[in-house]
Amino acid sequence: MTYERQMTTAAAADLESIDDYIAVSLDAPAAASNLMTEIDASIKRACENPYLYRLSRLDSLRQKGYRCIIVKNYVILYLVDEANHRIIIVRVFYGAMDYEKYV
Repeated sequence: MTYERQMTTAAAADLESIDDYIAVSLDAPAAASNLMTEIDASIKRACENPYLYRLSRLDSLRQKGYRCIIVKNYVILYLVDEANHRIIIVRVFYGAMDYEKYV
């Protein structure tokens, strides 16, 4: 069974910011497009198999059930909502960032 995808407002803003930074600030629109395609494909795989990706390596997030999708240098945090058969994309961060405090 494929799970529904739900994205928080914060996650949507994260993706828009990442896309804008790469496409405009770095003047690499093709790289931005490729990254967004790869992120979308990874999220689709999570919808098809919600437990495919590991729990967060950060203890505080792991205890709350956060799972991580790693795409290039980015971490996509999501939760599995079994009751409603959906995955919730919570945030998207640059992997080197200390993102635990933003969740």
